[in-house]
Order: sequence, then C-alpha cells, then structure tokens
Amino acid sequence: MGFFRKFKILIPSLIAMFITLAMGATVAITYAWSTTNRNVIGEGDTVNVNLPLIVLASDSYEPLEDQTTIAFSDLEANGFGVSINFSPLNVLYPATTNDGITFRYATNVDTNGQSLPATDNIDTYEAVDALYERYFFLEKSFYLVSAYTQNVSVYLSSVEFYAGTENSSLYKSIRLCATCGNTKCIISDNDGQAYPANGPETVASTDPAIRASNIGRSTFIVNLPAMQKDEQDNYYCTPVLVTFRIWIEGQSPYAVVAYSGHAFGVNVDFDIR
Repeated sequence: MGFFRKFKILIPSLIAMFITLAMGATVAITYAWSTTNRNVIGEGDTVNVNLPLIVLASDSYEPLEDQTTIAFSDLEANGFGVSINFSPLNVLYPATTNDGITFRYATNVDTNGQSLPATDNIDTYEAVDALYERYFFLEKSFYLVSAYTQNVSVYLSSVEFYAGTENSSLYKSIRLCATCGNTKCIISDNDGQAYPANGPETVASTDPAIRASNIGRSTFIVNLPAMQKDEQDNYYCTPVLVTFRIWIEGQSPYAVVAYSGHAFGVNVDFDIR
C-alpha cells in the first residue's frame, strides 16, 4: 500500500505538542482512588484521528434505521474526512473494570489512594451508575469507510502510554479498550499490570489487558468492505463502527495520590494489513 500504509489515533499530552502538528490532549489528574471520587480533573482533552488516503472517518455520521451503506458523494456532508477531533468532558474519575464495559469505583481507600476492604456492609466496589459513566472513562465512537475498490483491513499495530508530567508514572495505570462489533481488546502499558474488580467484593485472578509490547497483527482488526458501484455507476461505501474507551485503572499501583495533578498521553497506531 506504500504511503497509504499507516494512520494514527492520538491522545498526546503537553510533552508531545512541540513535536507534532496535531494538537494533543492533556489529562491532569488531581486524585486517584477516593471514597467520594471527587476532584479528578482532565484539562484540554482532545483526540485526533489521522487516516490514510484510502480510509475516511466520521464521528458525526448518524445512519438511519437499517441503513448499512452511504453514497460516496454524501461522505463529506456526513462529516467523513481524513481526520477527526473531539474534546471530551474535562472530568475523569478513577474506575476499575475487568471487561471495559462494567465500571466500578472503590468505596474505601487508604491515605495513598489504594482500595481497602469495605466496612459496615458496604461493598468494596460499587457499580458506576449508567447516568455517570461518562465521568469514569473517555469514550469516542466513530465510523470508518474504505474509499477503495478493494476490501481493506486495518489493524491496531501499536499503543504507547507515556507521561505528560516529568517524573510521573501515572500513565502506567491508563488502559484502552477498543471494540468493533464482537471484536474487543484491552491494552495496558508494558508496566501496567493490575487486577481489576470483577464484582462487589472480588478482583480478577488474571489481568485481562494485553501489554502494549505484545500487540500483533491479529490483536485488533477492523475489516472495511470495498467501495461498490450500483447500476447507475454511483459509488457507495459501508461504514464500520469503532469505539475506544480510556480510563485510569484504579487497581493499578500507579493510580495513587502521589501522582495527583499529573498528566498522561496515549498514542494509538493502526496499519493497513
């Protein structure tokens, strides 16, 4: 595919702003676990999705019921382009999840921000109410289409978690869950081992996350159908939905008060297979 080969989904921190033209995101954490889960603030969050020329993306496209394709001539009007940007809410609370779907928070913590056993018949980990889920993870859903007359598959080729604050290890607690249909994977930093809660009083016996260094060509694949032509010689594309969730894994030994007020960044690369 030559120069069509790679695109990136970026959530860079202030550290990266001076070396890339794409604006970055800064998530400044003012607290880790807390009993009341207050004062965990993100500032200037921006996600940039940069694509190869044969793949277009839109975070504003809203298909009609049962609509599975879109005319190539309508792509621009529906927000499809070579990049997308968004700024999520500037509040991010620590959370724990074993599957990237059900999020919980700790009800009892020590002075360092680590979770403790519950007391007075209160669960150690309370489920996050659906009304407030948006405060516990950053989420972005977008559609990808192939603007090519052959099927195109893109795969998640690398994920880099890095510090946005000097001498900070908060980034090692950050996790990313990527989903597309029935395909899902959770990625953590190479040093990001943690055992998330999988119930009110229990934690997982194994870490569900894949280390960033272990990502391969089959870890997360998005298959994009080829652009087709109808009887009137009009081209149409088939959009495919992708969703990312990013959160602070509260069970991580790096999600602690010592890193309050620190920033992190995440770079996600996709390649064409």
